[in-house]
Amino acid sequence: MKMTFKKTIIMLTALMLSAVSCSEVKGNVTVSESISDTAVTTEPKDDIVITMAIDAFNEDAYKDAVDKFNEADNGYRIKLVDTESDYDENGNIITYTAEEWKYKDMAILQKIMNTDEIDIICNGTFANESYYGILANKGAYADLYQFMENDPEVNKLTLNNHVLEVLENDGCLYTLPAYFQINTLYGDSKYVGTKENWTFDEFAEHWGNMPDNATVNGSRYAENIYYTVLRGNLDTFIDYDNAEVHFDSPDYRKMLEFCGNFPSNNGEKTDYDYDVPRFVYESTIDSMMQSLSFSNSEITHVGFPSENGDGAFFSAPGFMYSISAKSSPERQEGAWQFIRSFLTKEGQLENVIEYYIYPDLYGDQPVWSAEFGLCINNQAFDQMAEDIAAQKYRQPDEMYMTPDDELFEPVFPTLEDADKLRRYIETVTRWETRSDSSVSQIIQEENFAYFAGEHDIDTTIENIQKRASIWISEQS
Repeated sequence: MKMTFKKTIIMLTALMLSAVSCSEVKGNVTVSESISDTAVTTEPKDDIVITMAIDAFNEDAYKDAVDKFNEADNGYRIKLVDTESDYDENGNIITYTAEEWKYKDMAILQKIMNTDEIDIICNGTFANESYYGILANKGAYADLYQFMENDPEVNKLTLNNHVLEVLENDGCLYTLPAYFQINTLYGDSKYVGTKENWTFDEFAEHWGNMPDNATVNGSRYAENIYYTVLRGNLDTFIDYDNAEVHFDSPDYRKMLEFCGNFPSNNGEKTDYDYDVPRFVYESTIDSMMQSLSFSNSEITHVGFPSENGDGAFFSAPGFMYSISAKSSPERQEGAWQFIRSFLTKEGQLENVIEYYIYPDLYGDQPVWSAEFGLCINNQAFDQMAEDIAAQKYRQPDEMYMTPDDELFEPVFPTLEDADKLRRYIETVTRWETRSDSSVSQIIQEENFAYFAGEHDIDTTIENIQKRASIWISEQS
């Protein structure tokens, strides 16, 4: 059975968590001592129960996978648990306030930090995904390498070792995605040259050679350029391990000043101009089909501008998985058995792409979905490269018709294109860290005030540094 994945830091201190009453009501949310659970199937009582904390919005994404695992009679039973339902008794989505979302997350945080009742944690556990990342830095998760040592199918050799190394924390692997993607910028080589992964100085130098009417990702307004140039790099100025921020660094100043050289749109929505030279474009490389771009000599992937030229970064298009350090060894092993089912060659290929049948339109011909991401399993990655090159997932011809009802021949990547994608993967050395919305809002508020002329750059940087420092000290 297929599983459809859905993509749906602040660390609350133990004092903050313990301050919440186990029966306190906040708006629509009742934070109760017992977590509601969804048992997908009924298994024998002697099965070891493995609990996976998941926000209710993401439960359906796991139903097929949990059913399949529980029906395998492997000695384990997965039980999904969440804080509160996201739906009312009529099946309608409940609208929560920001405060209510926080209390939903706090109920799960209490369980993870203070008990051994949760075995599997993922980025879909929380409404605020940043909690997941901060827990990884606080020793809440077990080192996944220990489970790979005796696993012949899922280990450092069978998975993409470079991606694993980027995910490591002091030599340990606390989080693991099934699929990954690359976030980067690219530009026309006639404007940006052929060097990949720029520093900010290289970015600014090439911009200085652009035509006067050129845009950055389609815009010439400071706010839009901030989103493209700087927002993707905010976490490089936050040191979560040492609870420090460095927005007063020369590099942040240069990037902010660059954005501030453009006029402000004063918060108004603006249209992008596609008819003038565009300096760079945003790109998410999440499929083998996109390996075509690496054989296009007319474009260059330059990454997001950064101090060291390491601005391109990995992220997960779906879920990332962790095992609680507080779980018993036997439950940790059961948790690994469930997680590894997404990481074998078969598990990867089963979920990376889906097909649908529309008999009224295409008869019995399958219509394929887009690839979900790049497979972290090496054999699955290689198989997808071969299948895409062989046009295994070619759509019905009716889907390749022009507006004038003329059939055009689609272009598919070759195995050589896949090799070029592999090479670029090796140049990426960062993994995305999801910032808490609170600190992101602080930075955006101050930057936009600067763009609007309300503050000079010195005052803006001072305000960001002060406010962000207070924020991170409260989370340490």
